[in-house]
Amino acid sequence: MQSITRKELYDLIWSKPVSKISKETNIKESVIRGLCVTYKIPLPINGYWSKIQFGKEVEVFPFIDDFADSDIINLQDFETKEKEREVVDEIIEVKVDEEVPILIYPSELEDPLEVIIETRKRLTRKDSYTYYQSMNDDVPYVSVDVTSNTLDRALLFLDTLLKQIIKRGHKVDSKKWGTNVEILNQRIPIRIRESYNRVKKQNPKWYDSEDKVPNGILIFQIEESYRKVEWKDSATVKLEDKIPSIISKFEETCYKRYEDELESIREDIRKREIYKHIQARKKVVQVHLDKFNKLLRESEKYSKVLNMKLYINELKKQESNNEDIKKWIEWSTLAIDWYDPTVNYEHPYLKDVDRDVLVIKSLDRDIENWYDFYNKHKYGYEVRINNNYYDDEDDEFFDYND
Repeated sequence: MQSITRKELYDLIWSKPVSKISKETNIKESVIRGLCVTYKIPLPINGYWSKIQFGKEVEVFPFIDDFADSDIINLQDFETKEKEREVVDEIIEVKVDEEVPILIYPSELEDPLEVIIETRKRLTRKDSYTYYQSMNDDVPYVSVDVTSNTLDRALLFLDTLLKQIIKRGHKVDSKKWGTNVEILNQRIPIRIRESYNRVKKQNPKWYDSEDKVPNGILIFQIEESYRKVEWKDSATVKLEDKIPSIISKFEETCYKRYEDELESIREDIRKREIYKHIQARKKVVQVHLDKFNKLLRESEKYSKVLNMKLYINELKKQESNNEDIKKWIEWSTLAIDWYDPTVNYEHPYLKDVDRDVLVIKSLDRDIENWYDFYNKHKYGYEVRINNNYYDDEDDEFFDYND
């Protein structure tokens, strides 16, 4: 199918789902919907085909006859190219649907990851281990904010979690500014901290009335700000037992973002194709518009020519022996022939004038631009040559001091 009319596309849209039309025509669904919007073709509402399937009453929107543009749609311009189809139809193996296996949690650190070793080195305070440390060294670390009582447990949890993530084929990117889990090029920062209770001080001050007392409850956090998601110890389930659900959340989040990126690519391709079609249409319209403008200009000039000829004819009727009038009639006749779009006489002087705007053409643009730069009327000074100043109005040199 190379081309189709608006009415034929309307009948096609209301005869079967867009998904089936897409497969038959090799045109993406988003492009088909975009064409319907561009050519003012109404689309069935959501649930239309389900209601048809179950024999329910549906509403069919009528065809819109009022359309100023062409009724012919060239479908070849919108077919999906092979390379683009590979990008758009990329199949993602969604491991989030697979059950994350229950792991045997180790009792102590065994062959820890480099980032865990470096994180332990970085935490140097005696009573509290926090990720707010000096970051001058370009070494990997994990954001950790715990007390000494929970440090070993926190590092064991991180080591076990990251090893399981790597085992599932994902990446762990650890740098100077923290650690990120990377799945399908989607990066998620991680952090572990210890919860605390607020305890009122015995002698509180208006600016400092509470102490933050760590309570031994670990909290694991992914993302930051409004995207933040946390898991923590509860009365019945420890944080270590939540590793499978944490990994599932990582994968679910990254796959969702990756799908959103692919959808964004699809939408960009659709818009580019619609834009190309619009620009091609504009070029055709511009050609006809230029022709019409030329017709308008030529007809206006011809109308003026007729008026001028009437004027000259009246002068000829009143012709006398006045030489000035004869010369004027002779010059005017040649000038009218030059301006007349049906004659286009090459006048010896007016040939350097633009007929459309009646402005003298540039005879030598480089020289004229050069002179404009030195034009004393614009810049307030004259050109000095051999200690004399040149006056272009009198076409002579003069002494500036005179």
